[in-house]
Amino acid sequence: KICSVGTGSVSGAGTSTPSPTSGCTPIIDPLASWTPPVPIGACSNKNYVDSGRGGDKTRTYSAGVHCNINPSGGIKKVVFAAGIHHVTGSEFDLSGGLKTISGSNVGIYLSSSVHDFKINAQTAVTLSASTTGAMAGLIIAQGPAAPYYDVTFNGGSSLDLNGTVYLPSANMDMKGNNSSSLSPVTQIITNSFTMLGTSNIKFSADFDVAGFPNLGGAAGLVYLGE
Repeated sequence: KICSVGTGSVSGAGTSTPSPTSGCTPIIDPLASWTPPVPIGACSNKNYVDSGRGGDKTRTYSAGVHCNINPSGGIKKVVFAAGIHHVTGSEFDLSGGLKTISGSNVGIYLSSSVHDFKINAQTAVTLSASTTGAMAGLIIAQGPAAPYYDVTFNGGSSLDLNGTVYLPSANMDMKGNNSSSLSPVTQIITNSFTMLGTSNIKFSADFDVAGFPNLGGAAGLVYLGE
């Protein structure tokens, strides 16, 4: 079921299976009582190791506290090591021609100061949440105290998200040729969600198969606040 508190619609050549339902009763934020992880120590812009050359130049971020995530210097691939990655600055910008972004058993927590979030260009994204710890089941999360801002998945991105993206203050746009594989759990909780171009994403919420705690979703349900 695709259910919108406001008006749910499909325009142009877009399709939706099933068709969206408008005027649904609002539901309580399923993660409103969630306690975010607490960063330990000061942030650093050097929590990474670079390897490879040319089209294989890779930046591997270690778990820890990052001031910003904004790889430069010809980086083509980004890997997040297992663990919790706190971002306490203003930027989470994975754009600029990256080829791949990947990470397994990863939780990325954005502080309320982060207001620049981009995954851009021809990027293949493969991220899977951890089954244990403070961010079990959560790939990317930000507390509700963050100001409203825009989040962009742009270009020919291939998405494989196994877990929940929790950005309750974000207005998320998926543009271009985004496509997704069917992971056991692909759940997105945002203020608003817009798909443009030929974006194609499959939602599922089989928490038992994934080994994640149930974060308030139901299999086959997409619920939009706007």
